Amino acid sequence: MKKIAICYPTFGLFADLVKETIKNMGYEVVEFFDHIKVAKCLLLGNCDLGIVYCGTNLELISKIHRFNNIRCAQLDQKIVIKKAREMVDANVLCVVDKDITEEEFVDILKTYLKTEYISTPENDRIVKMIDQLSKDELIS
Repeated sequence: MKKIAICYPTFGLFADLVKETIKNMGYEVVEFFDHIKVAKCLLLGNCDLGIVYCGTNLELISKIHRFNNIRCAQLDQKIVIKKAREMVDANVLCVVDKDITEEEFVDILKTYLKTEYISTPENDRIVKMIDQLSKDELIS
């Protein structure tokens, strides 16, 4: 069973709905109140995907992108979420929950979780390039 790490560090709007939706899709929920732990859970191989959400996500995205091999997408459009998963293997989804309805949030969540990475030479090259950029930043 795939494990999905979730974090909602502020108000936790939609928290129960998110957990219920993930469980109903057949995944196990690993809950954190610190978004850095979501990244660490992924990097240690203890979780398969991550979802972080709050009112703005500005702090979340700034911090979570600091980790190697974390490909975070802040998205609110289903087609872009689908492409982020398919093309760059986005392993963390950041959602701003302030300006969306419950139905929109569930739709975004389902799209993200249902979509799989499509390994092609071009997509693999892009993922490798993104991951290498993270490593190069540590060296320079």
